[in-house]
Amino acid sequence: MELTTELQKILHSINPKAYGLSLKSKKELKERIFKVTNFLPEKSALNQRIYHILNDIEDMQVCHNCKKESARFISMHQGYAPYCSRICANSCLDKKETTQQVWIEKYGSKEARVEHVKEVHKKAMLEKTGFESNFHNPEFQKTSNGGFFAWDENTRSKRKQTCLEKYGVQHVTQSQEFKEKSKQTLENAYENGHYMRDPKVIAQREKELFDKHGVSNIAYIPFTKEKKRSTCLEKYGVYNQSQRHLTNIELWEDEYFIRKTFLNENETIKYDEMMQFLNCKSPNIIREKFKNLEIPFKHSIGYSKFEGEIKEYIQSIIPDVNIVERNRTITKPYEIDLYLPAYKLGVEFHGLTWHSFGHQPNNAFLEKQNKNTHKNKANNANGAGITLLQMFENEWHNPVTQKILKSVITAKLGLCTKLYARKCTIKEIPVTEANMFLKNNHLQQSTSGNTVNIGLILGNKLVSLMTFGKSRFTNEEYELLRFCNILNTSVIGGFPRLLKHFIIMYNPTSIISYANRRWSKGDIYENNGFEYVSITNTGYYYYHQSDTTKLFHRIKFQKHKLHALLPKFDPTLTETENMYENGYRKIYDAGQLKYVLRL
Repeated sequence: MELTTELQKILHSINPKAYGLSLKSKKELKERIFKVTNFLPEKSALNQRIYHILNDIEDMQVCHNCKKESARFISMHQGYAPYCSRICANSCLDKKETTQQVWIEKYGSKEARVEHVKEVHKKAMLEKTGFESNFHNPEFQKTSNGGFFAWDENTRSKRKQTCLEKYGVQHVTQSQEFKEKSKQTLENAYENGHYMRDPKVIAQREKELFDKHGVSNIAYIPFTKEKKRSTCLEKYGVYNQSQRHLTNIELWEDEYFIRKTFLNENETIKYDEMMQFLNCKSPNIIREKFKNLEIPFKHSIGYSKFEGEIKEYIQSIIPDVNIVERNRTITKPYEIDLYLPAYKLGVEFHGLTWHSFGHQPNNAFLEKQNKNTHKNKANNANGAGITLLQMFENEWHNPVTQKILKSVITAKLGLCTKLYARKCTIKEIPVTEANMFLKNNHLQQSTSGNTVNIGLILGNKLVSLMTFGKSRFTNEEYELLRFCNILNTSVIGGFPRLLKHFIIMYNPTSIISYANRRWSKGDIYENNGFEYVSITNTGYYYYHQSDTTKLFHRIKFQKHKLHALLPKFDPTLTETENMYENGYRKIYDAGQLKYVLRL
């Protein structure tokens, strides 16, 4: 306070620009100023330091957006700019939302603003040059790029004539020579001959879409879906081209007729009758129609939307397959949602809400009694000689992991493409490329600590990958962290060849690995010399009850981390109690099989 008062008296009648000059002779005072503001960078101006003292600011001012870079000091009167750079200012979500809200208030919508700006630009160009655009201005055409932008009819005719004489077509892109060169360029530059089919480009595109919109395909963006639906409705009278085969289409939009004819008294849908009447083979289309017409209905007992989608996928690859639904005789007392007797394969779909535990009466008792349900299902299925695939709702909801699950089903049905490891070359893969491959091909996706990544390459394409790192939880030397093949592919002999290469190159004394019992029986380890050790206890994951698309591993929410992660934290409560109090729920897995290879 003494320094603040002293500065106010000295600088009361002095122009801020002359502060440095006025304090030039007061060396002791300047030293005190620098000492009080020693948290600022050494190069900070005197005015900036005085600003901190006069305004009682005792820390660095950071950018409102990135929170990393220090904010830019402007002047004594204006203080600090809110952002460290123009990039941060333009990328700040709060500023974007505010700007867009102003646009909506002023113009009605973002699109209307764009049209307004276009009209203002056209008007300004007309007043200045007499043309709406420079591309229509002859003076601009003559000076720009040697007249390349000339749009007059004579220039167009001349170009067409030149192309006809030289290539036999009116435009160079129509010539066979151009097409062949273009094709050759694409084949040299991209795998599979085109950038749209290049795995790296596809992976990058899917990653950007997923980061931005939460989907890996542009068709799944709500705006795109709605636009596609409205276009199909306008052209064909249905919401999807796949529905064009439907019969009695004139009654498709008759809400009264559909409600009266195909809704039971208990408000469940008469699926069989409606599917026959409309020549429709998918109950999903029927349900979507009821939703679009805003007809309230109740789901049939035991019905699961995603379970229906899984069944439809299996039938799409094996049309005549026998699928037994909700079987309770094989894994008593537990149920298998979908069972394929001919393949000894069961598929269990775990909706997060119905298979989890949260804040409810008697929850502690229910959780204790049922937390091993998924583990017991796997035990009973294995005892009956059945391979049981257990999937969580968020995995099927995510387009990336849904593709992987479909690939797993295809592999377990023996319908995937077969390659041979002996025809592949072995190569160590960079960790970034390895993690991208895992993200697109392994259900647990990328990992950390994978210091060794070995892949099989066929025709410049990575088709199989095995990753290793130091053992995380035991005294064994190495841990086999991940192994997977590219989607819908079985690389015969891939596991033993990659494992053998690792042993030769790194000479490990022991390797530990774990088989996730939700989709593996551990056969691949037992067939390659690993020794079975034990079954681990069931692990668990958390998700917030408002969002069933994201599942978090328990490690993220260890108790010592919760004070920084949760809005409400009580140190006297357990980790689980704190999570439940904040609206999270817990779902258990089926445990893991532990294997060790000692060398």
